[in-house]
Amino acid sequence: MWYYIIMPRNIPQLVFLLFHRYGHAATWELPGTGSGGLTIVGYAAVVTERLAEALRLFRENLRNAVDSASRWCNNKAKRKAYVTGDRVRVYFPRRVAGRSPEWQSLYKTEGVIVKKLNDATYVVTSKS
Repeated sequence: MWYYIIMPRNIPQLVFLLFHRYGHAATWELPGTGSGGLTIVGYAAVVTERLAEALRLFRENLRNAVDSASRWCNNKAKRKAYVTGDRVRVYFPRRVAGRSPEWQSLYKTEGVIVKKLNDATYVVTSKS
């Protein structure tokens, strides 16, 4: 029954069970309280408050870490937009067996943009 303390969402159930089993007047010397006695309901309330504060700090730090990583990754990103009729190189990811990938050109042909589908996808015609 005490494993409910680990999960914050189960604290109200723990308080309910303890309150109805021991009553509101039950006082114990609980570890880490430093008081002469604290009711189980009071201790559960303190634990709930501490867990809520820890969760708030965790979410704040996680949000800061995500923002920092996003800024670092997007620092060198440049927007490039093409219009119909632009000539572009066509990516052709075919590897030839027996050759080193460093010496192979993966942009084989040149093509012309026919239509823009979205910001990252275009319809391209090429000779091959």
